[in-house]
Amino acid sequence: MFTGLIEAKSNLISFEKNANEQLCRIVVKTPRIFDDVYSGHSIATNGVCLTLVEDPTDVMKFDLGAETLRLTSFKNLKINQVFNLERPLKMGDRLHGHLVTGHVDEVCVLIDRTEISGGCLELEVTFKEKTYVWEKGSIVLNGVSLTVNKVTGNKLSVCLIPETLKKTNLEELKIGDELNLEYDFWAKGIMHHQKFGLENTWSSKANG
Repeated sequence: MFTGLIEAKSNLISFEKNANEQLCRIVVKTPRIFDDVYSGHSIATNGVCLTLVEDPTDVMKFDLGAETLRLTSFKNLKINQVFNLERPLKMGDRLHGHLVTGHVDEVCVLIDRTEISGGCLELEVTFKEKTYVWEKGSIVLNGVSLTVNKVTGNKLSVCLIPETLKKTNLEELKIGDELNLEYDFWAKGIMHHQKFGLENTWSSKANG
């Protein structure tokens, strides 16, 4: 589990897909503070939970499977693009963001960006599942825990403060760019229970 608070930014050094594009290995520069991660550990990379395939040196290596390539913005990799990175939450740590799984639900698209007073930036993106989104609820974009400011149809907006802009890759986004989106973990759980939990309850009563 993660918190959605980005610890470091790092560049994509290289990537290589196999012949049928069912697997892709990416190589990312290791941030200086990531001195306690090893092969098999998980790193949230632009909001995607990835597993280190080797002990890091000056670089970290991850393998992306076909499902990851299909569901995330990693299908459009570019050398030197900047990734948001976060190590997993330690038990007992303060939870400053919200609980983030690193399991991306969909790829959304930036449709508007507006600079506002105080050095802040408002981003507007598309999304699909209205059930999981409400004003002042939580959303994860490229691994960043954010508060939903406004919802209009299938569009939502978030406001980024200068500190968030400094520590993440969100300021570099251009209109039309894709982002990895993860809906609120609890919202998905509650809606799943309402849909399937009640069905199971009624089914049990009927069978009883």
